[in-house]
Amino acid sequence: MIPARKKLPLIGITLGDPKGIGPEVVKKALASREVRRICRPILFGDPEWMDWQKARRLTDRQCGELAYFYITQALQAALQKKIAAIVTAPISKANLNKAGHHYPGHTELLAEKTKSKRPVMMMAGPSLKVSLVTIHEPFAKVTSLLHPQNIFETIEITDRSLKKSFG
Repeated sequence: MIPARKKLPLIGITLGDPKGIGPEVVKKALASREVRRICRPILFGDPEWMDWQKARRLTDRQCGELAYFYITQALQAALQKKIAAIVTAPISKANLNKAGHHYPGHTELLAEKTKSKRPVMMMAGPSLKVSLVTIHEPFAKVTSLLHPQNIFETIEITDRSLKKSFG
C-alpha cells in the first residue's frame, strides 16, 4: 500500500511589478516541478500581466498600484491562514512611490501592515540563512547604523525565528 502523500502547503506568490522581472520569475517558479513538489503555489496577480506585450501598456503608477495590491492581498490571505507563507517577486520601489505607497521595499510594507516593531529581512536557502541588520539603506549609511543594540536585536530575532520556523 502506498502511503497517502502529505498535503503540501499553499504558498502565495505575488506577481511583483508587471513591467519588471517579476512576471518572468513567477512563470518559471510556477512551471518548476521542484516548486510543485514542495508546495501548492497560488498566484497573487493578474495572469494577463504575465505577458510583457500586454503589461507594457500600463503606466508606472498603475504598476506600483498593482504590485501593492498583490502584496496586501497575499498578506490578508496569510493573516487569515488561507496560505502558509508569501513569496514576493521583485517590485519597483519608484513605481510603488508613484502610486502613493511610500515604502523602500516589501519588508517595511509588511512590517507596517502587521504592526511589527522590528522587522528583520532573512534570506534562506537549504544550507545558509542570512539576516540583515540594516535593510534598504544606502551603502554609505550602513556603517553609521551598525550599533551593538541593533546587532544584538537582529541576533535575538533571528534566533527565535530559526527555532520557530526551521527547528
